[in-house]
Amino acid sequence: MRTIYSFCPRALTALMLVVMGALLTACGGRAVGTETDPTVLANSATQIVLSATSNTVQSDNSDLITITATALNSGNSVVADQTLTFSTTAGQIGSSTGTTDSTGQVVVTFSGGTAGINNIATITATAAGTGASGSRQVQIVGSSLSLSTTSTSVASGTPLTITTATLNSGGMPVPGQPLRYSIASTSTGAGTLSAATGITGGTGTATVNVTGTSAGNIDVLVEWLDSTGAVTASATKTVTISGTSVGTFAVTTPAASPDPAYIGTNESVVVSVPTTGVPNVRFATTLGSWVANGQKIYTAPNPGTGSLTVSFNPGSLAGNANVQVDALDASGAVLSSQNFIFSVSAPSTSASSITLQSNVSILPLSDGVNLSTATLTAMVRDSSNSPVGGANVFFELVNSTGSGESISPVVVTTNSTDPQGQAQATFTAGTSSTTQGHAVKATVVGTAISATTPITVGGTAASVTLGLSTTVSIINSNTMYSLPVSVQVVDSNGNRVSGAVVSLSLWPSYYYKGERDADCKVVEYFGFPNEDTSNFLTLDPGEDIDGPGGYTYLVLSPATPPSAGYGTPDNMLWPAPSDAGAIPSTVTTDADGTATFDWTYMKTYANWVGARIRATIQVQGTESSTDFYAMLRAAVTDVKSPCTLPDSPYN
Repeated sequence: MRTIYSFCPRALTALMLVVMGALLTACGGRAVGTETDPTVLANSATQIVLSATSNTVQSDNSDLITITATALNSGNSVVADQTLTFSTTAGQIGSSTGTTDSTGQVVVTFSGGTAGINNIATITATAAGTGASGSRQVQIVGSSLSLSTTSTSVASGTPLTITTATLNSGGMPVPGQPLRYSIASTSTGAGTLSAATGITGGTGTATVNVTGTSAGNIDVLVEWLDSTGAVTASATKTVTISGTSVGTFAVTTPAASPDPAYIGTNESVVVSVPTTGVPNVRFATTLGSWVANGQKIYTAPNPGTGSLTVSFNPGSLAGNANVQVDALDASGAVLSSQNFIFSVSAPSTSASSITLQSNVSILPLSDGVNLSTATLTAMVRDSSNSPVGGANVFFELVNSTGSGESISPVVVTTNSTDPQGQAQATFTAGTSSTTQGHAVKATVVGTAISATTPITVGGTAASVTLGLSTTVSIINSNTMYSLPVSVQVVDSNGNRVSGAVVSLSLWPSYYYKGERDADCKVVEYFGFPNEDTSNFLTLDPGEDIDGPGGYTYLVLSPATPPSAGYGTPDNMLWPAPSDAGAIPSTVTTDADGTATFDWTYMKTYANWVGARIRATIQVQGTESSTDFYAMLRAAVTDVKSPCTLPDSPYN
């Protein structure tokens, strides 16, 4: 239940320190300025071992498995009366804390949760006070895609709708799920799709149209993605394309989609049109324009010769131009449609700069049987920062060890059918270790335009840590705060790792209700966890427990029935992700293994939101991450009388 506390200021301050200390411990925060008796450490857990009754659970939350955590000291003896905190990256844990019994064990239950998607959950148990932890992975399984159409055969040029349903293991729809559509290489016919991606609606379904351009079977592949873009389930629907719906209406040039188009060069579009029955043909594009009228939509009369040619101007911006060509009757109704893509980029002769990245910064050694590889990606741009397609890029080694490291292919042409204009090659590590002086280099052939990126071979698993500045700056016309944050990456020997790409994310873990006194100090403080327990940004059953409008009850135990007036559901999730402010999505460490970025947030939320910053690095496909929990701080100069900072926006 929730209970309102009312104390004198000194008592309230004491309570606040206890509550905040407990919150930091529960979130994995670090205690500062404390000392532990060595005799206590000797009897405390130094490692936690987890076991499970099963390695899988169903995605519809219909079954439970048991997770057993065993606390051991440095002598591998069980440790009784040790408090453990449990967390998971997916699914649901029956209890977030527990105390080991005489056998050194705590038993909790685990289920797939209400998210409804296939996932791999990492369950972690952490010992209070010592920080010792252990983890175990459990697969959440059973979710699937169901594809349906009103027909499995359609004439060329006629759109056919494919409906996709995202279902959990119990066959129930899962709304708000991202989908990716593509035509599989197994297709014997050809066609286009009305969209490359989609999101299921409230009924757990989404639709996409497939339009055939040549006879045969089209295999439409639908993939269910998670929040990181990984595929969790897939299904294929085969559609048979037979004949044409309007004479011989079809796009004959370009013959492929996507087709390259270059800034500054016009492209021809040729359409095969029946000599009768189609008086007009309409051309539309999302990027560039039609030379005939300088607009994005152009309607041309049918010349009656069986073929119609128009000219496309790519314009000055790189990207995908989605082109639709419609056969129109005398009333302007659409008889048939054709779709294709012009991938617009700058011509290779306009190359001005190049960037080079590796998907990993540290690789293990190759041993002759198991090869250790990294993907190198070069992007060429012109002086306007537009991607350049069709540019030849030469990849080479810098400071080679001569132990068998290699790059393949050596020369790659930037992709002219992708708006990113990238060239990729594979680096294979040798059998000798290297330092950050070892690097790969990419050069635009025929120019001095080049870039390098470091690669460490033989480095051991790296770790990442975060630290906050002690100074908060006021920015944006006195409406926001900026707090510098540094990230540091080291290997297992404590050596600096430069060139490491660190992925960052920000999440508001807690929100607080309270008031400030005349000196702007917080004098009332009631904390609540983020209502969005699934972190999916969708309102799931049981999540909406509170809303603004005065102090409510502080939850002390979820097992206690709520008191009258507990919370006021408002059909919203509190707090919004933006309440925690903003940070960059990635940073790259420099020569000393560190990178610094600014955490910016609105003054309104200072002292009223507790946020988690997560930093993640990839080392040869293995992910290493750390979580840092911190309160949004107010600038010292603002904590004064008269107070201009607001009370909690969640009151």
